[in-house]
Amino acid sequence: MNVIGGISIPSVNLNLPVGKGTSEYTLALTAGTMKEDQIMGERNYALAGHHMKRSDLLFSPLYKVELGDTIYLTDLKSVY
Repeated sequence: MNVIGGISIPSVNLNLPVGKGTSEYTLALTAGTMKEDQIMGERNYALAGHHMKRSDLLFSPLYKVELGDTIYLTDLKSVY
């Protein structure tokens, strides 16, 4: 798997690596990129991920995000 960055939402304790693509393997371990040509820091950046029964795994904490919460996205060089 090719980890290309990370996503963090401190208010809900979400911290995930971002992997390239949406293969089963990638999405079992990370958030995955939806579009081949998207660039972090430019416009919208679409990610895919799984919701699990355990509320602390993968994208499950997203249900607790509230309007105004800070989301950090990094390409391992810059934080957006």
